[in-house]
Amino acid sequence: LNSPLQKAQENGKIYITGLASDRSGNLWIVQPGVSRVIKVLKSDGTWIVNPLTINAPSAGDILISSNGLKMVLLSASQGLLILDDNNTPDLFADDRYNNIAIRDNEDNLIRNLFSIAEDLTGNIWIGTDKGPVVFYNNEDLFGEDPRAFRIKIPRNDGSGLADYLLGNETVTAVAIDGANRKWLGTKGSGAYLLSSDETSVINNYNLDNSPLYSNFITSIAVDNISGDVWFGTGEGVISIRGEATEGSVSYKNVYAFPNPVRDDYNGNVTITGLMSDSRVIITDISGNLVFKTISTGGQASWDLTTYNGRRVTTGVYLIFCSNQEGSKAFVTKVLVIR
Repeated sequence: LNSPLQKAQENGKIYITGLASDRSGNLWIVQPGVSRVIKVLKSDGTWIVNPLTINAPSAGDILISSNGLKMVLLSASQGLLILDDNNTPDLFADDRYNNIAIRDNEDNLIRNLFSIAEDLTGNIWIGTDKGPVVFYNNEDLFGEDPRAFRIKIPRNDGSGLADYLLGNETVTAVAIDGANRKWLGTKGSGAYLLSSDETSVINNYNLDNSPLYSNFITSIAVDNISGDVWFGTGEGVISIRGEATEGSVSYKNVYAFPNPVRDDYNGNVTITGLMSDSRVIITDISGNLVFKTISTGGQASWDLTTYNGRRVTTGVYLIFCSNQEGSKAFVTKVLVIR
């Protein structure tokens, strides 16, 4: 072997179930069913074997949070392993560990964990066989009794009742897009897109209404530059053009595409490179209002109609962008040819 990766005792094969890179370019590796579950391939090509010993025959996905915590999904009732290495992976004396069972706010034990992700506000999302659960403060994971929350969606039928979000679904994949919306893949119902405030399901993509190859989603990845959302299934990998990108820190790279918009084009114009949640106002060259919206993360879309639903005519259209505070602004333009 040219590495410290360990072979499984049962069959001599090398298994890797989780990979994640930290801010220093080190690659963290999870191996199930071996004596040392966590290894690190440093950016200089050298290896570190973390000395933690844990019986984890089915250790899985790993997440490195924005504050540097390493979180590993373990098997069945073993729950979640949290490692705080103080961003010194080769020094073990300052490490903190915690291993917690996943219990929800009603004290139900959740045994089967499949995927983990961090949203843009630092909340930790875990896909389980009881739907998604959320830890709203990852520092609490080192507390005495951290609890995950299952999200309730009001029925809005006058009953005053609510149901757990995807409570009857096995959530096998979780990803966050540039607008802090949550993409949830399931074992048999395709993929769900959840609003950024977690109060509503925006869409459910499945075999009946999308080009997905299967309703069993094994993984989801979001390209926060292009907005593309990639879905892994047992039948192959496919992507869709997403609406959201990661917000920029300024407006220096804003542009609209396609530009010009030619007569045979029937899609939307995309304005990208925006700051998060930008106000976008589109006018004709005389300053008459045509369309306005709020960007989804760093991207906005215009369907080439006016605010009253009419298709626009040939002309140059000005696109005014500003942040929520109004302290930064930018103007670009797009040519429409009919």
